[in-house]
Formats: sequence, structure tokens, C-alpha cells
Amino acid sequence: IQQVPVKSAYEIALEKLNELEASKMWETSDPKDFQTSLTFILREYIKNRFDIDAPEMTTHETIETLKTNNLVDAVLLNSVRNILSVSDLVKFAKAKPTQDMYQPFFDNLREFIEKSKS
Repeated sequence: IQQVPVKSAYEIALEKLNELEASKMWETSDPKDFQTSLTFILREYIKNRFDIDAPEMTTHETIETLKTNNLVDAVLLNSVRNILSVSDLVKFAKAKPTQDMYQPFFDNLREFIEKSKS
């Protein structure tokens, strides 16, 4: 029996983030759909990396859990807070991000994944 190598949380998240970026979904889809996809990648990474059920938590609960358990430094925590907060505004308050906001979403999420991978 051949064993398939198991991908790490880091590998899964970067692969999904790269796919989302390559799709340029933000140019053709509803901003809510893009934000949902982006935050799913983030929340799934947090779940897989830190064993926190972030997909089932609110933004506040996710941030507080990361903070209380000292899982990431203040700069990374702030980055996660910003991504999730903007996403909440788009998804629930119908805010519309400007085109120049999308690249920082990718950059900040990629940085969070890179710096918290081990």
C-alpha cells in the first residue's frame, strides 16, 4: 500500500490562498463571496495549525482564543483581526472594499501563515 503524504496546515493554506489569488475572484464576484473564501482559508488554517475550531467561532472568539493562549504575537494577531473585521463588514454590513485593498488581504494572510507555521 502506497501512503499519500499528508499536507501540513501551512501547505494546505498556501495552496488555497494561491488558488484564490490566481482566480482573481474579487474582480468578477460579489465581494462577499471573495471575503467568505478568504476568511475560510484563514479560519481553516487556524483550526488545522492551532487546533482551534475557528470556522465555528465569531471573529471576537477567534481573536480572544489566539490572544489568551499566546499562540501568535501582537503584530500577527492584529493582522488576523484586520482581515476578519473587514470581512465581517463586507459580509454583514455590505461594505465594499476598494480594489487597492485586495492585495494587502493576500499579503497579510500569507505573512500570517508564513510566520505562524511552526
